[in-house]
Amino acid sequence: MKACFGSDAKALLAGRASEAGVVCAELAHRGASGPEHAIEDKNGFVNLFNDGIFDRSSVAAIGRRWYLETPESTSSASRSACRRTRRWTPSRIS
Repeated sequence: MKACFGSDAKALLAGRASEAGVVCAELAHRGASGPEHAIEDKNGFVNLFNDGIFDRSSVAAIGRRWYLETPESTSSASRSACRRTRRWTPSRIS
């Protein structure tokens, strides 16, 4: 969320999202499973966050093209915000 930029919450939210990804990968490695249609199900993410509009081609592209792989996809403002956060975070954590 852009509302968190410049605050302690930005690093915390990014860290917790990363943690959740690692935990999910570990659980899957150990045999845990989840719903097969969590995105497009009538009670899934599409209906919850996208007013029921579902573009299957966008799901098929997951993991094939990354938004940040092209230089024009980042503005100088967002890069400078990240640099400031990275310098600041380790000193606050240690």
